Amino acid sequence: MSEAELTEQLLAVNEQVYLAISVWFTVISAYILGLYWFLHKSGWLLKLEAFFMFSLVLGILGMASFGLARHSEGIILSLDALSKTTELSILGKMSLENTARGVTLVLTRGSFVIAGFIYFGLLYLTFFYAWPDRDEPH
Repeated sequence: MSEAELTEQLLAVNEQVYLAISVWFTVISAYILGLYWFLHKSGWLLKLEAFFMFSLVLGILGMASFGLARHSEGIILSLDALSKTTELSILGKMSLENTARGVTLVLTRGSFVIAGFIYFGLLYLTFFYAWPDRDEPH
């Protein structure tokens, strides 16, 4: 592939990453709203079903996000291999410099760590947290 094609692929992956972030945010926000308004008062079976569906969706999104990270890494490796045989443009050199500093790695791993904290926090809130009764006057 040429540098232009690799750069185009890198930009397409970046667009998909932003889309994945918005979908993650939407799914997690919807679950939090459902948990706050009605799920915390529900029985164990409904909580279990809701958390299973939430986990399934996050699992699918996680696999897609992992695939995007691997695809991005492959593009960078291809760009690095191309730089050994061909002089890269300024844009190609800048793309390699950013990844050489570990920006992609830090963002990818950091995102998965944050997602893990959110997931286990919502697990705790769903099954173990003693929600105060909002119907009682203070």
